[in-house]
Amino acid sequence: MARPSPLLNLLPAVEEAVARRSDDALARLRAEILSGKRKPGATLPAERELAEHFATNRTTLREALRSLEGERLVRIRHGEETVVLDWRRAAELNLLPAWLGDSTSPLGERLAAIRDLQALRTALLVEAVGKAATHATTADLASLRAALKQITPGAGLAAMEHEVDFFRELLVATHSLVGTWVFNTFARTFAQLAKRFPSVWAITPAHVDRLGALVELIAQRKPREAEKALAALLHAGDRAAEARVAEVAVALGLLSAAEAKQLINGTTAKPTRATRRRT
Repeated sequence: MARPSPLLNLLPAVEEAVARRSDDALARLRAEILSGKRKPGATLPAERELAEHFATNRTTLREALRSLEGERLVRIRHGEETVVLDWRRAAELNLLPAWLGDSTSPLGERLAAIRDLQALRTALLVEAVGKAATHATTADLASLRAALKQITPGAGLAAMEHEVDFFRELLVATHSLVGTWVFNTFARTFAQLAKRFPSVWAITPAHVDRLGALVELIAQRKPREAEKALAALLHAGDRAAEARVAEVAVALGLLSAAEAKQLINGTTAKPTRATRRRT
């Protein structure tokens, strides 16, 4: 039996290097589009020229372009040119994590987008918990309780993933396929946000207790009480997350303490010289 070639041992390293180069080209080209350097309707240069511009090869560049097409930043016309799209009109939720991390976009606008996302998620989940309290079966409640046991106090991606699994079971308990699928779109976006900004996500013991109380309201068939409880829980979690974002922004010099307070309170702060320079 032939022995595997030693070159096979290099494959993981090669794949990682290619992925890194693709990610770098993707990030740089995305930044040029989001910043307005490459305008909507503009035609991108030929692949060879773009590859030289980003110091990469054409294969890697194609990977980056396909990713940008998936984010609705460009439209690739096979056999023709690649055109920059008006991302403010054409983009979908999967662009949000990258856009939130784009320093050329106004910080106030990015924070407003987070609030919009939170509001949409809250509307979906509050309606869902009311339906779950009406339609959940014994099996649904068992799945909710099992998902709840997986949630432990902590921070970062793992904490977020377990909570997302819990809310997915909540949507399943509504017996609405469309609601579950819409939630999955939100969940994918929040997962990307958690990967990009892990310090924002944290679950406290009190939060876990309130989720447990929510499950009991569902089991007791109390839809209105469950809706109010979940709305309050989500509001408290969102404000805590915003406070953590502001704390990091102040530490990095992106905001003054006064600006952070104004943004958290939903007012518009006048940017300081440092904020204008960094955002």
